[in-house]
Amino acid sequence: MQLEEFLINNESFGKKVWGPGYAAFELLDNSMSDGARRGLEVGDILKCKKIKHLEPIDDLKTFKYELVVVTSTGALVGRISHQDGETVILSRYNPAFEVTTVDLTKVKSLYLVEGFQRQMGAKAEARRAQYAVS
Repeated sequence: MQLEEFLINNESFGKKVWGPGYAAFELLDNSMSDGARRGLEVGDILKCKKIKHLEPIDDLKTFKYELVVVTSTGALVGRISHQDGETVILSRYNPAFEVTTVDLTKVKSLYLVEGFQRQMGAKAEARRAQYAVS
């Protein structure tokens, strides 16, 4: 699991702040960090819009979003690099992480990442320090 849903007082932060159909997830590893501006850091809160189904990709706009996939074993995020019917390949910005093939018929829910908020403070800095490269 590389993500966990971000809750405030046991309520969905995403639904509370952005409305129905939204969720917020906290990134727990550095799989989406490559040092570039586009990268997501450990502790970032992802603003995610729930989608019912990922339609066949026939235009490039879907490729500009990261996809959050929630399965029975947890949640993960990645950039869609390929789609073949009900199978997508998610790639990570950090080259130390392998690509992941996802069978969309076996996921609990799907979200497109619309943005993120970088957490600041001692807790966030300590979490990021766990993944710092020396």
